[in-house]
Amino acid sequence: MKEDESYEHVILGSDDELTTADVRGYDFRGEFDFHDLIESYETTGFQATHLAEAVDIAERMQEEKATIYLTFTSNIISSGLREVVAYLVREGYVDVLITTSGALTEDVIKTAKPFKMGKWNANEATLRDRGINRLGNIFVPSDRYVWLEEYLYDFFDDFFANEKVRTPTAFARELGETLDDEDSVLKQAADNDVPIYCPALTDAEVGNFLYYYRQGYDSEVGIEILDDYDS
Repeated sequence: MKEDESYEHVILGSDDELTTADVRGYDFRGEFDFHDLIESYETTGFQATHLAEAVDIAERMQEEKATIYLTFTSNIISSGLREVVAYLVREGYVDVLITTSGALTEDVIKTAKPFKMGKWNANEATLRDRGINRLGNIFVPSDRYVWLEEYLYDFFDDFFANEKVRTPTAFARELGETLDDEDSVLKQAADNDVPIYCPALTDAEVGNFLYYYRQGYDSEVGIEILDDYDS
């Protein structure tokens, strides 16, 4: 094979001219404009372009007055995004929340005791000896969960006083009504009549403490997941 023939097999020619937008980032010369910055993400590439697409979808949903469901896992509440979700609920940007038991657990804890910044490369054995739980680079001292158990036991007494079997949505709403923290997602949802669906309510610490409560205090109480299916 001649040298010029082998070259053709390495680099293919491109006869078609692409008609999509040029890749180009934000121009910081001149006066800074935040909205222009976000709009420039459309042609920035990689994950920035996905964010620009998400902004466009969210704007169209609002324009068409769509019912907006926000779903998230507990790590969102573990992090500083908890305040963002609370803001979205408070300002009426979402109509329904769907989340996990861990999210409810950590939202309640944060109303009284903060999570602390840690390190990704922390020594697990040392943390355990100190009574510290690790969520990535976020530290949660074990006393938070001790406090939570006491708080929930008091709540369970009232929650099951008149009805022995309740739904996850009722649990989230009435628990939120007991909280006094403007950054609480549960409180904002309760105050603004935004239902919280939590199909796995018995997971995480909430489920553990509910089980212990039933074993030790009232064997008739329970959570009926299927009753939320109608709504």
